[in-house]
Amino acid sequence: MRAKLAGILIALAAIFIVGNLGFSQVQLGDKLGTEAQIDGFTAEKKNDFKRVMHGERDYKASDQALLELAAQYYIYRITWFDKIQRDRELLNKVREEFKAETDSAAKYKEPAAKAFANALLTCFGDVFKTAFDKNRMSHINAALMLPGLAQFKSEEVGDFLAKLIANPKTHDAVRMHAARALGEYFFAVPPMEQTVAKTDDLRKKKDPARIQALLDVIDKKWDPKKIDPAAVQYVRRDAIKALAQARIPAVEVGKSKLTAPAAIGLLKVLAVPPVLDPPPSLGEKLEAAIGICQLKIHAAHDLYVPEIGIHRTARALNELVKAYQTDFQNQFGGAGKKLKIPVMPWKYEAERVKQALKTLVENTFAKEDALKRARTLDTNMQPFLKALANHQAIEDLNNLNELVNVLRVDSPSVFKTIDNAPIGD
Repeated sequence: MRAKLAGILIALAAIFIVGNLGFSQVQLGDKLGTEAQIDGFTAEKKNDFKRVMHGERDYKASDQALLELAAQYYIYRITWFDKIQRDRELLNKVREEFKAETDSAAKYKEPAAKAFANALLTCFGDVFKTAFDKNRMSHINAALMLPGLAQFKSEEVGDFLAKLIANPKTHDAVRMHAARALGEYFFAVPPMEQTVAKTDDLRKKKDPARIQALLDVIDKKWDPKKIDPAAVQYVRRDAIKALAQARIPAVEVGKSKLTAPAAIGLLKVLAVPPVLDPPPSLGEKLEAAIGICQLKIHAAHDLYVPEIGIHRTARALNELVKAYQTDFQNQFGGAGKKLKIPVMPWKYEAERVKQALKTLVENTFAKEDALKRARTLDTNMQPFLKALANHQAIEDLNNLNELVNVLRVDSPSVFKTIDNAPIGD
């Protein structure tokens, strides 16, 4: 199943990166490593590698060469056209083998785990240093493997992903998967809000660049002559979803200082009229709305103002329900019509929204007005979410329209100490 999904992702990426290139043109890539070199990672060395990683014997400085060989084995092979890339089944096997290894990373012992992660980063870097136009398949296959790096939970992985996203030379197809990987990394290594965690100097140093890399993707000015708007929305959605995993309004908020404001990025996606170009898709708005619901609101300070986010979430969910109703009537549920695939996985998305609203209520517990609004939104959305989850018709949308108006706020403030944050209306 995972192999099939990876194939679908490659196909989607190919829509805007491969174009009309012929198969013969794809094969002119750079091959990293040699077969003799990779064959040196014998069954005996694989067993020794596992013993080191799982602490069955002590890690020694001389093991660095073994870990580098293992990293080359897992990464370099995806650049081999004749033996790997042209054989889809073997290519899937290589990626699956890497995933199986990274899934075990939580059980690795230090300092071997950090050394192996750094060796993998070096190999990934070697792939991405090659010319994209000549090595498209190598770049995409490497990008598909990036989320596995999050399992190491190392600072170097977070830095690598942020730099890859921020690098203007990174192709947008790679940037999309790097953003996805950074979202996985945030789930494993949550950013810290320095207004609360004032003594965490490492998080204060590292988190801003990682969040800012995603904010820059969301704010990026795209050239419609070079990339289709649908492709932009596809890339940007992963950046929004990753930003939502930060789960903090900002890294630091002061009287006139605002560092890495994740909340601002999410609220921009939900602005009406749109402030992003091209305008966000419904999928992007859904990710931003879920992200708003997940923002942690600490009782330790009172600088973040959640009310405007609750209103914009209600507005986005109103749009989601209307899109569902249209899809139900015209696509997959209309009377006498042949069943078709829904435009969105409604049951799945309904459950995600249900859990997000539950989190919103929990997160606003320390703020009376916000909590009241969160409960109102949660309670009133339940019948609509039930309809989505059960693929039922929605008879009346007036209650939802009125709910959006009830939750409207007059003040545009997102942070009490920062005036006129750039979030649109």
